[in-house]
Amino acid sequence: MNDLTTNFRQQLKEAMADHANSYLRIGSLLSAFKKSEGWKEGYKTFADWVTAETEFSRAWAYNSIAIAERFGTKALGVQPSRLQALLPVEIENEEDQSQLLESAKTLNGGAFNDLVRERKGQIPSDECQHLTSKSVCAICGHNL
Repeated sequence: MNDLTTNFRQQLKEAMADHANSYLRIGSLLSAFKKSEGWKEGYKTFADWVTAETEFSRAWAYNSIAIAERFGTKALGVQPSRLQALLPVEIENEEDQSQLLESAKTLNGGAFNDLVRERKGQIPSDECQHLTSKSVCAICGHNL
């Protein structure tokens, strides 16, 4: 691997971490503002404030709040899409949460998706018998 490739990979890794950490910071800020009820000055609901005063959709804002409240700074460096995938997953304790967050950082996309499917009580794609429907398994969504 040449220096240019190594430099690019390092810069990309840093930019991705910055993105993930900004997402958590925004979620924390929105959560605090929502709890402070400062949005009540001129708006009926927090959702009304979000859509009028920010560039975020209501769903994006509530997802970022849920992620920040559930994972906090333990999720630093984890990509937002992976944190969002972990929201419906039942977490047993802090050690379990730490292991899930580490898996979210280190596993490749397919392995991470299978982990989430398994934790949600679904069949991981590598164990599925793949009932076909237009080249996609009707059970797990795996492309065939």
